[in-house]
Amino acid sequence: MPKAYGIETRERVLKQVSDGVNVSEVAKAFGVGVKTVYRWIERAAEGQLAPYKQAPKGPWKNRSA
Repeated sequence: MPKAYGIETRERVLKQVSDGVNVSEVAKAFGVGVKTVYRWIERAAEGQLAPYKQAPKGPWKNRSA
């Protein structure tokens, strides 16, 4: 899974959109997908702008041992 964008980047993207800049232009300027911008807009409306916590990475435990 790719590293999540920080909340500062998300806020900057949303500020541009709220200022009236086209979503596809904002997505291109920040190097994110249009679908991602729309997802951030929805999450901000729900009050959940922070990235989801990612699962820890590392070797899987061998359960047969």
